[in-house]
Amino acid sequence: HVEPELQEIHLYQLFKDSVVRTHTLKLYSSQVAVSVCDNLLLVHAYDSKVVLIFDLKINSHSAITAPLPLTASAGFSPLYSDSWRVHAPDYIIDPQAGRVGQLCLDLPAIARSSIDKFCLLQFLLYRSNAQPVILTVLRTALVDLEPLAEVARMFALVNTPEAQVLLEKAVASPHEPAPAADMPPSALLQDAPPAALATPPASIIPRGAQCTPTHTPRPAAAAPGVGAEGEASVA
Repeated sequence: HVEPELQEIHLYQLFKDSVVRTHTLKLYSSQVAVSVCDNLLLVHAYDSKVVLIFDLKINSHSAITAPLPLTASAGFSPLYSDSWRVHAPDYIIDPQAGRVGQLCLDLPAIARSSIDKFCLLQFLLYRSNAQPVILTVLRTALVDLEPLAEVARMFALVNTPEAQVLLEKAVASPHEPAPAADMPPSALLQDAPPAALATPPASIIPRGAQCTPTHTPRPAAAAPGVGAEGEASVA
């Protein structure tokens, strides 16, 4: 539940006989939209045109990175245009452009924007297609001559039984998206595959997410309230 006046978002857990508030997150913006991508909460700030990324497993109070910009593929209306509609969980519909996009995380961009490499590894271990990025982070720590104690913590983390299970499940990323601007993108918006549009989400969330078009719907399908799909990368 978004509280625009307080610039907060309240998260609740539903039980059979009760509803309990579990988290209160500061947004620093009164005009926001919400998406969920790869078990992360993405909050799109309309006024500043940036994305806040929350990983409640690591930090239940604040975003895990600085606010980052969203990058959309060619063909979409300008970022956070009035025509954009954010659709649960991670779709963006742009009726004006006739495009639907799905958000995808740009893990390499997020890694480049992170200072704390240990926390970055914690974040990456629970992301899809993160193996190449994890190797890059470890290699960079060695090349940059990070303190030995910090390097030891990083290698101890990736060698825990839990981390090994997560890494075995991970699938290598086919490519590493390049940043579209000097400031790393937090998410990429790409065209959504037609199959993803067969069963639209049951609820619509506030506008503000950015995506990359995956499919150009027929005019009849480009109705307001539908979001486009794009690649969202968190930087």
